[in-house]
Amino acid sequence: TQPEMHLEVIAPGSSRDLMSMLKPAQARKVENADQYIHQPKVPAQSELKPGLNGVIFAERKTGTNEQMRIDSTLPGQGGPKTHVHKFQQVYFSIEGQTTISYGLATYPLPKYSIAVIPAGVVHTNSNKTSAMERHITLLMPEPKDRSEPFDIEFEQKGPAGPSTPTAAR
Repeated sequence: TQPEMHLEVIAPGSSRDLMSMLKPAQARKVENADQYIHQPKVPAQSELKPGLNGVIFAERKTGTNEQMRIDSTLPGQGGPKTHVHKFQQVYFSIEGQTTISYGLATYPLPKYSIAVIPAGVVHTNSNKTSAMERHITLLMPEPKDRSEPFDIEFEQKGPAGPSTPTAAR
């Protein structure tokens, strides 16, 4: 049997009022608690398109500051172009393995591994394996102003050549 797995995210982080955290929790009824349970339809492998396929669980429209989605990529397919953004992003691999290009390095992200990508780090991901991969993606926080660019793409041109200073005359 497969072990049960959970990913707990406390976001936004706790307040600076640490004393409130030391008080015992009190049981209480939550009205309409079922509204907080989400089960998105994750596409079967046969339904996936080339590139990154995302299904959103939660976002600003559903009342949270963070966006949470499941991203899926077919074998040999890439995610978005290399890019950077103003928010922190977290990947939690749940099936298969994705490969993360992070700055100038590349890392495998096998099942049940986490990659934390701080704001301002150039990155992308791709599936270099022969099996489908899925990972949970968190945007922390999801940008409020969607009129701004969500991310900015970068192109890696290769190593810089030796500099040739202009001779002084």
